[in-house]
Amino acid sequence: MRISISFLFVLMTIQSCGQNKERVENQTTGKTIREIEKYDNEPVYRLKVTSSLSYTIRINGITTASKNQNTGNTRWFLVNNCIPASGEQELEINIRPSMTSDGTSHKEFIENSNTFKIELESTSGISGSLEEPTIVYQYELPEGDYSRQETFVHKASFKAEVPYELIDWRNGKTFKDKDSTILKTAVLEFYKDLKDHYEHKNGEEYIKLIEKGMYNLAQGAYYDNDAFEKLKKNKIDFINRKSRELEDLDNYQLEISGNGKLLSLRKIDGYNREEGVLRRKYTKNGQETVHIDDIYLYAPQGIDSDNGKEKLEVIVYQNLVKPYFP
Repeated sequence: MRISISFLFVLMTIQSCGQNKERVENQTTGKTIREIEKYDNEPVYRLKVTSSLSYTIRINGITTASKNQNTGNTRWFLVNNCIPASGEQELEINIRPSMTSDGTSHKEFIENSNTFKIELESTSGISGSLEEPTIVYQYELPEGDYSRQETFVHKASFKAEVPYELIDWRNGKTFKDKDSTILKTAVLEFYKDLKDHYEHKNGEEYIKLIEKGMYNLAQGAYYDNDAFEKLKKNKIDFINRKSRELEDLDNYQLEISGNGKLLSLRKIDGYNREEGVLRRKYTKNGQETVHIDDIYLYAPQGIDSDNGKEKLEVIVYQNLVKPYFP
C-alpha cells in the first residue's frame, strides 16, 4: 500500500523563497486562494507502523494509515497533510484482528501473539538531504489477554512544529450525530457529483471541487506553486483523456470525525475497511489494482446553508493505490 501522489518533492532539492502571505486568484476556479509558501526549514512528519494485525490510524480525524490484509507488516506514511498548524495534534489508533489465511475475512478476535508498534518521527529536508529524525511519539500494544477483544483503541496526542498554516478544517462548522441521516444524503450527493465529473471527462469541474484539499496536500508536502499547478493540470488531463468508470458507491458508512468537523464516506467491506469510496479499478502489469481518491468534507464558517443544507467543500484530498480484491 502506498500513497500515489508523490511526496518526493519533500526529498528533492528545496529552495527557500521566503514567506509570501499574499492571496491570489486561482485561474482554475476564479476564487481567491493562498499562494503555496516556501520556508528555510521544512519539517517532515512520518509514521512507521510495524504490525501483523489490522489497524486504522487517524491524525486529527483523518485516516492516514490503514491495513487490512496480512502482507506488508512494516509501512511508512507521510502525515504533514493531517497537521494543519503547529501545536497539539490528536492521534487515534484502532487495532483489529488480522485476516484469515485466505484473506477473505477478519479473524474474530485479536491474537495475543500478534504485534503492533508505531513510531512517529520528525525530520527536515535541507538541500535535498534529510536530517537525522527525532521520535516525537511512539506506542506499542501492551502485553495482555486480547483473546476476546474484537478491537483495541488507543488515543493520545503529540506536538508538531510546522512553518505553514493549512486551510484549517478545525475552524469549520460542527456536525452532530443526530443529523447523520441528513448529512449522509448531502455527502452522498457530493460524492455522486465528483463521480459524474470524473466519468464524463469534466476534469476542470472535478478539480474545482477538490482544489482546497489539493492545496492542503501540496502545502503540507512543500510543493512550489509550479508543482501545485502541474499537480492539478495532470489530474485534469488524465480525467479528460478518456472516459473511465469508477466503482459503484456501495458498502460504506458516513463517518463524522475530527471532533465533528469532518465528513467522509468510508468502506465497510473487510479488505477495504476504512478506505475511501471514489475508486477506479484497472489492470497494471497483469495485476488488478485500485486507485482511490480519498476525500474529507467540511463546512466553512461564515457561509450560509442552502435551504437547511450546509455548503460542503473538500478540505482533505489523498491518493491510495493498492492491489484489488473484491
